[in-house]
Amino acid sequence: MKTIQNILICVAALALPPAVRGDDEAVVKSDSVKIGRAANGETILTIDEATQKRIGLAVANPSAADGLQEIQATGQVLDVSPLVDLLGEYRKAQITLESSRRELERARQLKQDDNISERAAQEAEAAYGLNRVAAGTIASKIKSGWGNKVLEKIGPPPVALAAERSPDSFLQALSDSMILIRVDLPAGQRWGEAAPAARIFSLAQKTGPVSAVFFDVLPVVNSQTQQQGALFVIEPARASRLMPGESITARIVPSGELPVKGVMIPAEAIVRHDNQGWFFVQTSASEFTRRSVPLEQPSATGYFCADLAATNRIVVVGAQTLLSAELSEGDFNSGQRD
Repeated sequence: MKTIQNILICVAALALPPAVRGDDEAVVKSDSVKIGRAANGETILTIDEATQKRIGLAVANPSAADGLQEIQATGQVLDVSPLVDLLGEYRKAQITLESSRRELERARQLKQDDNISERAAQEAEAAYGLNRVAAGTIASKIKSGWGNKVLEKIGPPPVALAAERSPDSFLQALSDSMILIRVDLPAGQRWGEAAPAARIFSLAQKTGPVSAVFFDVLPVVNSQTQQQGALFVIEPARASRLMPGESITARIVPSGELPVKGVMIPAEAIVRHDNQGWFFVQTSASEFTRRSVPLEQPSATGYFCADLAATNRIVVVGAQTLLSAELSEGDFNSGQRD
């Protein structure tokens, strides 16, 4: 009999309003928050002042800051083995060309002294011409696929054929440790003469960015995507977690870009949702709207945002509660703190 009474008491308790039950999730009733839409599609949360005080909402002006507008680009960690093979072929072609050039000079001298036949002189001339074409063909492949600077790095052919040539430092670096990244600008944009450094973000890693140094602009635009690419080099010590074939994103500050005015959003004002950073702006005494902020370049004081001024008011305490209310249409049960 007592068991039945206990069950009835529990059922009665569950039937009571949340505020009476004392649930933590029901700090604010859902009818205290109204959800609307602005003309630009933004969600507007309307919360009366009494409710703002009850949930401990706090707003403040962000601090003014200067920042740089970055371009976000995509790219890939390149497999350099095809380039190593191609440069090896080019080096062989250069050596062969140099050898045939010397043979041609020798044949011409002998012909002047009538110590060689006309046919032998013509054969030396033809051999040099064929070798020159072969070397030029490989050079064109390297230039169109990898840029002109790669050709400059490999250097001129050896001066003395009999002399032992030390390994090319560029080829050695490619084989051992050099990481080449191809970065493609958005369609319609072009690289300047002096491209800046880039910050590389691996899609497979959630660690911080890796700095990359500009190497060369690729001379051919991708015919399918209409994107122009450039090569960047990453120091071996910083590239251990990057693998050939891996997709990356890059953030680049265009050359000559001047700092822009904005504000610094403090970390405590930011919440995460859908792999993005968000904060709330107070648009009136009782209205709030959510805005996004890039999280790729944190500073000691927060995250730079160019879309606001220091006169704006942002939520510095209670952003998590507002996000939960928005996502649950007035209830408070979701979202994740940054």
